Amino acid sequence: MTTKTTAFAAVALAAWLAPTTGNASPINYTITISGGVHTCGTFRPLNVPCDAVITGSILVDSEGATLAEQLLAFSLEAAPQVTYLLSDSLNPAMSVTFDESGGLTGFVLPLFRRLDSSQPLVLAQYALRLTANAQGGSFAYEGAFSDTWNRCTGCVSISATAVSEPGASWLLIPAVALTLVMGRRRRQVRISI
Repeated sequence: MTTKTTAFAAVALAAWLAPTTGNASPINYTITISGGVHTCGTFRPLNVPCDAVITGSILVDSEGATLAEQLLAFSLEAAPQVTYLLSDSLNPAMSVTFDESGGLTGFVLPLFRRLDSSQPLVLAQYALRLTANAQGGSFAYEGAFSDTWNRCTGCVSISATAVSEPGASWLLIPAVALTLVMGRRRRQVRISI
């Protein structure tokens, strides 16, 4: 193999092996609500303790131009029988923020209300408010028609889940293979007379 062919093969192989998760989009993040400072009212959604650990997820794409292209999905299980989804949002003033590399740094989800009365609890009466930021964000699960509520501040964290999106680097496999094959075929031929 020539030096030029070897160098090309090495660069192509390095590009193929390089991690692509830094710029992979969309990315799913786990939302965890725990710790922080809790203020507990009398409302306990379906017997869930005020300081219970609550989890959910948010799917975002930092390359989107509009909020609808950036905020793709949201799910939060406030109680085992009650999961709020992005379609339950009633406030268009939602926002997501990203760092320079496209990582999610925070969000504001000001109002979710379940209107599905087929659930065990008449959820049209209860509102969910959620923010995440560098200070830990806040969570509020409150009655819309009463003063009973559960809240916490400094209690919301987000972490990226494993990203398995390979990007377009898999396309380099045939290029590397072809380079190696062609490099071996180019041999000088000696002609004897």
